[in-house]
Amino acid sequence: MRLRVSTAVALLTLVLIPRMSLAVGGEDCATATVISALPFSDSGDTCSAVDDYNESCAFLPEGGRDVVYRYTPSTDQAITINLCPSDYDTKVYVYAGACPLIPNSGGAVACNDDACGVNGWRSLIVSVPLAGGIEYFIVIDGYGAPDCGSYSLSIDETTPFLSETCDTAETITLPWSGTVSTVGATDDYNESCPFPIIGAPDVVRRFVAPETGSLSLDLCGSDFDTKVYVYEGVCPLAGSQVGVGGSGTALTCNDDACGVSGFRSRVFLFS
Repeated sequence: MRLRVSTAVALLTLVLIPRMSLAVGGEDCATATVISALPFSDSGDTCSAVDDYNESCAFLPEGGRDVVYRYTPSTDQAITINLCPSDYDTKVYVYAGACPLIPNSGGAVACNDDACGVNGWRSLIVSVPLAGGIEYFIVIDGYGAPDCGSYSLSIDETTPFLSETCDTAETITLPWSGTVSTVGATDDYNESCPFPIIGAPDVVRRFVAPETGSLSLDLCGSDFDTKVYVYEGVCPLAGSQVGVGGSGTALTCNDDACGVSGFRSRVFLFS
């Protein structure tokens, strides 16, 4: 309420100005707050919400209280979802089309637990590819049952990074060589081979073998401490292997084999 006094006529005038209400996420997917356009920002508190959903990315706690936003892009685009300024241990994941009826469904198209903010325990998903005309549900969650609090959310359209994930990987043929930069990429995957170390920004290439044979992958001339691993058929969910353990599903993996201080990577595949 604002108070205004008009002294010229010695008349007290009370002017009631409605306060702009700040939209917060809906309780569940059926009541999700609609995002009509990007860029979008919002803030709210999850402590009065109910724990409706959970996904493991990559850790396995039961999740906390959560709220939901809904966004339907008119055309294909990529978005970045940022919870870094939030004041509690967050988690964020995205469903396409509909939300699951069971927790830990594995049906999220993108998921992140720890990427930024205090202790690195706030959530960030970079360059999530979205298809035009599809409804997407963005769930703002907590790491575990006690984790709730005030969140600060921003969502922006971004330019997809070339070969950022397995879904967008460039297809190559052999022999192949080139200079590949990870600068500006996101940490989407990780494997321990054999060191249990949190990964770093990564890029992906796809190769379909035309015949049975052997394959050599060599990063020995790189200018940073590398790691390389190979998945066959399918990759883990992007953003879900940000812990130290990784998925354990790689066909082969190497951290240190060659190059400066022996900190560059090389693998051989035989079939």
